[in-house]
Amino acid sequence: MTLWSVLLAVYEVAVGLGILGWWAFEWASHGRSALLAFGLSHIIAELGTTFVLLLGGISLLLDDPRALGTALVGLGMLLYATLNASGQLGRESRRLGTVMTVVAIVTGFIIAAILLLG
Repeated sequence: MTLWSVLLAVYEVAVGLGILGWWAFEWASHGRSALLAFGLSHIIAELGTTFVLLLGGISLLLDDPRALGTALVGLGMLLYATLNASGQLGRESRRLGTVMTVVAIVTGFIIAAILLLG
């Protein structure tokens, strides 16, 4: 297992757990109204992204031969989600919009590095 695989795995697991933490915080702070504000399809998409990120990260740590493909799918899902959320959250809070944009940029660079460098 290379250092890049470990770093990618840690990044994916950390972001996946971060998304779960965000929704747990929203649920604890606002209850059902938080979920209704975002819409069921949005929540399902984010939980799906979380699942694929965690699966990809854990698979990389276990050195599964299919892990890189799963990890790339998770990164693609994360890139879409962060670009989508950066605009929406940026209107509500500059700090959240900035954080989401930074995550999108980092994710984009990771995808590019994996695809270009192998």
